[in-house]
Amino acid sequence: MLRIVFGFFISVLVAAAALAQDQPTCVTIQPVDCNALAQSISCELLRDERECNKCMVSVFNKCQVRGNDPACEAAKAAQNQLYTIKKAQCEAEKAARKGQCEATNVAIKQASCKGPE
Repeated sequence: MLRIVFGFFISVLVAAAALAQDQPTCVTIQPVDCNALAQSISCELLRDERECNKCMVSVFNKCQVRGNDPACEAAKAAQNQLYTIKKAQCEAEKAARKGQCEATNVAIKQASCKGPE
């Protein structure tokens, strides 16, 4: 979705530049609010909250010894590590998109009408 928005802004920018060269009239393009764009991207840190405390020894269907299942704990830790990596990737993508947005705004400002000098 954001790539479509940026593609649209770039095409508008190109069209505005072409109009400015072909015609004496000027088209003004409003810049995008890059902070709002960045805030619209959610990079929530998910956590695996599964319970790894299980019955380790049962006698006559009654639990005698409880403890943490090592395989469950390892899987939980691995999943949480993946969640942490995904959040970092999301934050990096968010920063990159904000940078692209700001660069587009600079290009819009440079291509916009300057008015009489």
